Amino acid sequence: MQSSLSSSIYKALTETAMLVLGDGFSFEVEQPENGRGNDFGGNLYQVRCYLDGRLFENFHVNVGVGDLVAGEFDWLSFESILAFAGIEPATVPCYPITHQIAEKFHALTRQYASGESTRVKDFVDILLLAKFGNIDGMLLQDAIRSTFETRDTHPMPSEVPALPGTLSRGYKHLAKSLKLGYGTYKDAEEALGKFLNPVLREDEPGVWVTESWSWS
Repeated sequence: MQSSLSSSIYKALTETAMLVLGDGFSFEVEQPENGRGNDFGGNLYQVRCYLDGRLFENFHVNVGVGDLVAGEFDWLSFESILAFAGIEPATVPCYPITHQIAEKFHALTRQYASGESTRVKDFVDILLLAKFGNIDGMLLQDAIRSTFETRDTHPMPSEVPALPGTLSRGYKHLAKSLKLGYGTYKDAEEALGKFLNPVLREDEPGVWVTESWSWS
């Protein structure tokens, strides 16, 4: 079943890559390697992008399967940096911000075969997403609850647990490069608690207000 699904996904990706849009770009998609996916289904595909026949970029496309998405998809529009060439900016659907936060928090707090999480990027990403705009607290509660129930790896905590000390090692460089705004790892931990603890306690947090870093 999984093999058949992987083949269908690969076929869809290659057919899409063969579309000619007249912009000079072309793409090649490689078959996924065995084991190159995630613990919850899906596969990781290597893609090569060519511009005017020359290699322009390599990147991965991670195709997930079976995610339980709570809420409507968000739509993001890119900047019109190619307007001079008559190319309109793309608008693409993406997972709602609440679902992205839920998945990253789940990944941050679970145990792995190698031990505790070392995913400092998930930690930083949650704080960046919290700065993205106002967030409906009830939708975030639903997204976190459904993610933990569906993935069923560990119980949903009632507050942000003590995070592995290993996360602090890579924090400083990543936070600086992304201009996160928290000078120390401890400050960032406290900010994460202010954001998520009211949601995890299953209070009625209302709406998250980025400017005041509080629920109202």
